[in-house]
Amino acid sequence: ATDFQDLDSDNDGVSDLVEGGSEASLDSDTNGVLDDQTDSDNDGIADIFDIDNSGVPSSTPDTDGDGVPDYQDLDSDNDGLNDVDEVGATDADRDGQIDSYNLVDGSNLKDIDNNSVPDILEPNNPKMPGNLDTNNDGVIDDNTDSDGDGIPDFMDDNEGNFGDSQMPDNDGDGIPDEHDLDDDNDGILDEVEQSGNANRDTDGDGVLDHLDLDSDGDGILDLEESGQVIVTVDADGNGILDSTVDSDNDGVMDTADDDDSDPFSNGTISPIDSDSDGISDFQDLDSDNDGISDLVEGGSDGTLDSNNDGSIDDTSDNDGDGIADVFDTDNAGTKASVPDTDADGIPDYQDLDSDNDGLNDVDESGGTDNNGDGQIDMNNLVDGTSLPDEDGNGIVDVLEPNNRKLPGVLDLDGNGIIDDNSDTDGDGIPNVLD
Repeated sequence: ATDFQDLDSDNDGVSDLVEGGSEASLDSDTNGVLDDQTDSDNDGIADIFDIDNSGVPSSTPDTDGDGVPDYQDLDSDNDGLNDVDEVGATDADRDGQIDSYNLVDGSNLKDIDNNSVPDILEPNNPKMPGNLDTNNDGVIDDNTDSDGDGIPDFMDDNEGNFGDSQMPDNDGDGIPDEHDLDDDNDGILDEVEQSGNANRDTDGDGVLDHLDLDSDGDGILDLEESGQVIVTVDADGNGILDSTVDSDNDGVMDTADDDDSDPFSNGTISPIDSDSDGISDFQDLDSDNDGISDLVEGGSDGTLDSNNDGSIDDTSDNDGDGIADVFDTDNAGTKASVPDTDADGIPDYQDLDSDNDGLNDVDESGGTDNNGDGQIDMNNLVDGTSLPDEDGNGIVDVLEPNNRKLPGVLDLDGNGIIDDNSDTDGDGIPNVLD
């Protein structure tokens, strides 16, 4: 219906009578039409609105001053929340318009702060992306609206048509991915995960790295491989920051934000690159470059990687979070154990001497290290299912102290492990043998 014959021109569930600036009490049955149709001069204008009969015409407000009057505006206050949502109406398809074409009670519009100003007329979006509201007044700075539906282009996911559609919000933090600096809430900025390629998918599982909680498919979560203190920021071990506090609404939780008052700040997390090969551990299949894949050194069975490429063979991922079901506790999987065999504070996958017996892992695994730097020469992976086990006791040599030439002065208790595990450069090789 043309607007002049439509009781709810923008179909947001609030009648034009109410959005046109009139008292809802004038429409007690909420049908969108004045109760009192008295028209003394028979010109079709009810006396209450007719200046010829001492009436007052509708004010037709434009609350956000964007040039679209409220009765045609799907976001009357430009706070990034659609009117249909702010009045509590049903919009299952998220198009910004009420599903059932019914009208809500205009005399009882939601007013979350009880200040007598309905939410649709008062900016009150607690999750307004910080970069869209730099002056912090609760209103989107740029009200450019190409399709004239009242939803600024920045928040309109159906630009070019009257209406909206739900902007993707992968981590459900209330900040649409388009304005979220950390789409998967793993504490690593999207720009770092993408590394110049927005479509980067390191493990080829169909989930892009900036949405993937295990980008390299080795079973060790990105959040952990990036170097964050898991027990502090991810107590439940699901690969997502526990904190939901995001003071500047940039999508980076405060626990990983170096300036939680600046929506343009960068995260504090500069992901670890253990072997300094230019590939951060969370995207590196062999973080310490000792020839043994992170999947194996992360505590997983080497049979999960039959082709020995460092990524799990079965990438089945029922919830699409990038964590293969076999490792996903949300899908009855078992999280990688990430052992630290020698308890030196460096997990095996980042440790060049996992058992602190003075023999580098690359040598104990049968890899080639001609220059003796503790790292494999050709960046190849050794077969994780047949690692050497000199004494045949089922414990592979890299995890069992078996250095028959360990200087006695370094192992006074004779347990095969270097007594002093001081390790200034954090490569897992104790200073006394580094």
